[in-house]
Amino acid sequence: MPIAAPEPTPPRRHLAPGQLDLSLVPPDWALTPLSGKKAYVPGWTKNPYSIQQIQDELDQGRATGVGLMTGQWSNEGGLIWADIDGPDAIPALEELAGGPLDVIFPPTLTISSGKPGRQRMLYSVPASKLSLLPDRATIKIGIPSFEILFRSRQGAIMGAHPETDGYFTTPHGGFEYAKNPPEMPEWLYQAIANAFPTHKYQRKPSSGVLTQQINLHYEEGSKFQQVEAIVTGK
Repeated sequence: MPIAAPEPTPPRRHLAPGQLDLSLVPPDWALTPLSGKKAYVPGWTKNPYSIQQIQDELDQGRATGVGLMTGQWSNEGGLIWADIDGPDAIPALEELAGGPLDVIFPPTLTISSGKPGRQRMLYSVPASKLSLLPDRATIKIGIPSFEILFRSRQGAIMGAHPETDGYFTTPHGGFEYAKNPPEMPEWLYQAIANAFPTHKYQRKPSSGVLTQQINLHYEEGSKFQQVEAIVTGK
């Protein structure tokens, strides 16, 4: 009986500290230009940039990096950053989830600034589970130096950092995961439910309608040419 060949491992696609390579960025991501660590476009939380707009900002010297905006920008679901902002978070997370960090968090695009114990991991949340998340920009579950970036937040994916050599991908967290990031781990859903036991902060989904606004400008005829959605009221 023939043995099925194993699935090919996708080639790793990594960034060195401070490197800018927009060819690694999925064309449907909601982006914002950064100066250092900060988004600087007025109203940036509702005005995502396309890859070409980011390139223009870089070419004109206004931007030093690129941020990925989290939240729900697709009818398929949303994106979150699991943000470890210091070494104190690691033992607490491992105790909560019952395993070492590289086991409790599935491999995904992981960005670091080079500061000790700091990394930001990208995960997806399917549309059917968005109602399990509190309707907040930053979700905290009681772990020191750890937060989940959700609505109206962004995280740098490449470029300069004001205090280090720049943002880079960790050895096992390259852009090979960017197109289809894994789902947020189940234990983290449970930790969120424990931290927010009522529906006070939750927003009911509206039959798949986007709950954030996107208006990206792509090349004429592109399947990504323009996607528009209306922000639902709270």
